[in-house]
Amino acid sequence: MRPQTLLILVLMPGLALGAQPSGTAGLTAGEALFLRANVEFTLFHELGHMVIDELELPVLGTEEDAADRIAVIAMLLRRRARPAEEIIPWLFAVAGDWYTEWELGEGRHGGAAIPYWTRHPLEIQRFHNVVCLVFGSDPQTLEGLVDTELLPFPRAMSCEREYRLARRAVQWVVATYGPGAGAGDGAGIGVRYLPPQAPQRALAA
Repeated sequence: MRPQTLLILVLMPGLALGAQPSGTAGLTAGEALFLRANVEFTLFHELGHMVIDELELPVLGTEEDAADRIAVIAMLLRRRARPAEEIIPWLFAVAGDWYTEWELGEGRHGGAAIPYWTRHPLEIQRFHNVVCLVFGSDPQTLEGLVDTELLPFPRAMSCEREYRLARRAVQWVVATYGPGAGAGDGAGIGVRYLPPQAPQRALAA
């Protein structure tokens, strides 16, 4: 898959990812939204890793944080023509998942030291980062969030700039590697499929 094709998939609104899936039967509307939003975020996060790796993008900071920001900006850009009341719950479902994971994680640790040394940001940090980017994309609509538990005032003051920086970075990638950017034939991503192995062989390999 060429980088141009990948970027079209991630950023073009109205593709198949926006269609109503058939696998949410039996869920409430809120549950289906939560599931779909977090599946989309996870997909775009992993695609972000692939874009960074295959295009050898310079990353200042952790790659996990960069992939999170790519995912949030991609989700916002795909819905840029839609009303805020549709976009905001979609992204806040992603933030809500990180908050839930943090609360569950505190229970799992059972008072033990939290592993601050991992390459992934803490779930509570990812929660606040997502909320900040969403607020930064539309601060007038979300003004009521400022100085709350969701968005403390000191962090809110930097969110518009954080959003602009993240969006500018994604737009630079699109302008540099997207359709019409002049990437040569050597810019493709090769995919090689291997036949599945029996469990015993896979463990011995």
